[in-house]
Amino acid sequence: MKGYVFHLTGATAVLALCLLVGCGKKEETSSTPSPTADVSQGATQDQSAQPNPVPTGPTAADLAAQQAAMERLRQAELAAKQRDYEKAVEAMLAIQQQQRILSEQQAQMYYQRMQQLQADLASAIAAGDPRARAAAERLRRASTPR
Repeated sequence: MKGYVFHLTGATAVLALCLLVGCGKKEETSSTPSPTADVSQGATQDQSAQPNPVPTGPTAADLAAQQAAMERLRQAELAAKQRDYEKAVEAMLAIQQQQRILSEQQAQMYYQRMQQLQADLASAIAAGDPRARAAAERLRRASTPR
């Protein structure tokens, strides 16, 4: 019995030591290479380096697409105010297809407008509007992963 307790205590001590060593504070490793490595890498990079294209911002096509998306956003807002929910949903879904080209501000406007449209749809459905129900169903089908 004494041997069993001794082995159990020893095993517990070894386990505790392993946890302390394994879970202890790690030294920060420097991600910057040494200066000598920079010199040797620089020499090989100069020989085989090709100039990287400089990002110039949105292209003319991107700007045109952004303007078209903003026009669709205005159309969606107008359609929702006129309670033409099907048209509003279709305009918002068209913008969603091109969402990656939107600027951050435009994407935020789209998000806010989509939330407002969903709230409008919920109110109209509660009031018994069948067109709002159809538009909400279209929106739900479009958001369901395939």
